[in-house]
Amino acid sequence: MKAAFLTGPKQFIIKDVPKPTPDKSEVLVKVKACAICGSDLTMYKYGVPDRIFGHEFAGEVVEIGADVKKWKAGDRVVIEPQIACGECYFCKQNRQNLCLSGGFTGLSIDGALAEFVKFPAYQLHRLPDEISYERGAMIEPMAVALRGVQVSNMRFGDSVAVFGLGALGLFSAVWAKALGADKIIATEVVEARIKAGKKLVDVVLNPNTVNPVEEMAKLTDNIGPRIIYECTGNATAQNQAIEAVQRGGKVILLGMGYEPTPCMFLLVSTKEVTIKGSVAYASLSGFGEFPTVIQALKSKKVDISSIPILKVGLNDVGEAFEASLHGDVAKAIVVP
Repeated sequence: MKAAFLTGPKQFIIKDVPKPTPDKSEVLVKVKACAICGSDLTMYKYGVPDRIFGHEFAGEVVEIGADVKKWKAGDRVVIEPQIACGECYFCKQNRQNLCLSGGFTGLSIDGALAEFVKFPAYQLHRLPDEISYERGAMIEPMAVALRGVQVSNMRFGDSVAVFGLGALGLFSAVWAKALGADKIIATEVVEARIKAGKKLVDVVLNPNTVNPVEEMAKLTDNIGPRIIYECTGNATAQNQAIEAVQRGGKVILLGMGYEPTPCMFLLVSTKEVTIKGSVAYASLSGFGEFPTVIQALKSKKVDISSIPILKVGLNDVGEAFEASLHGDVAKAIVVP
């Protein structure tokens, strides 16, 4: 089979490698669509080698291990890429995203930027015929965004803000709107993302041209949004979120920042701001974010048709990563 390998910073090659053979508890899936994630982009920029990336994907079951009973060849599936032990303190609380020995297909083991991929059968969710494989590849980041909105305990009629309109920010806006947010304000600096955001939120502010803290105050009767979803991981944006959120409000940290963030904790205290992290999702027991996203897409409860995508073949994987890196599209999807 063909697979994409990173040989250095921003350098992919396509290799012919043996097709994986599933063990008794695994399945082999023919990849139909694999989306590019921000985590993939970080490795792409720095040249993390010897790994087939890709953890946002959907496909068709082609082979099952001897102990796999629920699935058969031909099944349409989407993969929840978390690897969880099922036995630790957190797994037993159905919080597999906090598993003490967890990992991810496509990050800690080979993923889906290839024609075929194998993984544990417990990661599978059924993909209804009503959802295309390309939409299926976006279920994973939609689940990440949904968890962030859920842990915020957003109430119907809340004013919210989304910092950063990459895929995670756009999907956060989609869920906030679907769940009844009254006003949604967003920040973004990339023109293509600003254009996409204007179709989903009430106001998009460009921090390069206006002060987002001041503008959010004006737009909320000088109170500020009750909840802010920080989707950039950027230290400046994180601190602006703390400044902008209303007294007693919440800042949900969804963006992955890899540098230390200086924080004015005096402001956190005096405003009684709640800062809460949110990571991945927890659906491996059959409940949780993945099934909710699947049902919402199937029933058309949420509409993601306005979110711009780029679809390329495996040989053009570098183009997909570059488009994602520069913000030309919200989601680049590779079809092996």
